[in-house]
Amino acid sequence: YKRNQFSKTTYIKSLNYLDNILEKELALREGFDEAIFLNLDNFLCEGSVSNLFVVKNKKIYTPKISSGILPGIVRNFLINGLRSKDYKVIEDVISLEDLKNSDGAFLTNSLMGIMKINSVDGENIKNSKIIDEIKLYYDNYINSKYGY
Repeated sequence: YKRNQFSKTTYIKSLNYLDNILEKELALREGFDEAIFLNLDNFLCEGSVSNLFVVKNKKIYTPKISSGILPGIVRNFLINGLRSKDYKVIEDVISLEDLKNSDGAFLTNSLMGIMKINSVDGENIKNSKIIDEIKLYYDNYINSKYGY
């Protein structure tokens, strides 16, 4: 599914979410855990219920807002928190090939926290140790704040 990054409704969750629900249901019916959207320029945006991060050469990339994403709470927390811990976090355009050739990738949202991406289009995605560090950082924060 293509997301129109130029549409004003793209950035309003209550107006935009029907497409996400329909694509999530389709992904589940086809045996996938999540659908990942491309924008009209064929760059990655986000998942149907999640934000996307890609690790490459010890840098963490996430699509910039103008790619057509809804910036999530966990996304914002990680961008700010990881930068304060001297991780290089870059908001930029990300291609499907960037994802497939990455050192690892993960999705985030407030309910699932951090979920590693294991495969895309039947191609395995590497598992970077950096993602384990990020997950530990996030889980420790949630545990200390909410006692989970």
